[in-house]
Amino acid sequence: MEEGFIVRKLLKLSIAGTLIFAAMGIVWGIAANARIIMFDGLYSLVSTGMSLLSLWAVNFIAREGEARDDLFQFGRTVVEPLVMIIKSLVMLGIVVTAMIFAVQDLFHGGRVVNLENSLIYAVISSVFCLAVYSLLHRKGKKSRSGLLKLEAIEWKMDGLISLGTLAGFAVAMFLRRTTVAGLIPYVDPVLLLMITALFVKTPAHTLWNGMRELLRMAPDEEMQLQVDEIVQQVRQKYQLEEAYCRISKVGTTLYAEIDFVTGKKTLVYTVRDTDRIREEISKAIFKLPYEPWLTISFTENRKWAV
Repeated sequence: MEEGFIVRKLLKLSIAGTLIFAAMGIVWGIAANARIIMFDGLYSLVSTGMSLLSLWAVNFIAREGEARDDLFQFGRTVVEPLVMIIKSLVMLGIVVTAMIFAVQDLFHGGRVVNLENSLIYAVISSVFCLAVYSLLHRKGKKSRSGLLKLEAIEWKMDGLISLGTLAGFAVAMFLRRTTVAGLIPYVDPVLLLMITALFVKTPAHTLWNGMRELLRMAPDEEMQLQVDEIVQQVRQKYQLEEAYCRISKVGTTLYAEIDFVTGKKTLVYTVRDTDRIREEISKAIFKLPYEPWLTISFTENRKWAV
């Protein structure tokens, strides 16, 4: 419950910061006639809506323990990957649209921008975005929330936009004094095209991870090895013949179905023995950075386990 409160508080902070940044980017972009700055502001504005969606999801999941939930009998954390998918699709839409505008500008002689105003914006926004990212990233390391980690990534992306803008317009200022000053109008669309090309990877990766969780696919190999090691240690300790482990991660919940085939040499004889094993596995898995949801069964017949 305490973690949920901290996550909600940080998401509210992120939303407030994003609103400020979005308004500044859109107004400043229009004033400087810089499409990359307008994209920055628009991206942040859309991020605000997505952050509100994340906040709703966190509140929705937090109500899980208040009463019996007949509708979500396997928990509400399934909402988290669903929100990740929606956010990723929206961000991909924004990025691809910006790419199209950048290509259009390149084929229409570029875009004349106010370089001085653009540089001032780039410095302010770089410091602002990376400061918020640093805070969320630091807190996100201690949290199980994938939504908080995604929020931090979005601020990092905004910070990278600003740094790229700063570098690009600094180069444009330098070009003013050279014989290739005619290339300056192409700086804005080229910057926008480069940054959006880099940005495609992050929402695409997040979309894939969200789909994996929603489809209850196996988590990353490292997590599978950690759970399997715990199960195999218990199998050997109690001389169980075989063990089958199936796991998936949905949001902050780790679902594990573990089936043991007892065999003739087993040291498991009573229901009390099986409960002791369940307790051992539960304590071991609980050390992983996820909330475990365990189903552990025992059988003499292998067909009920495979």
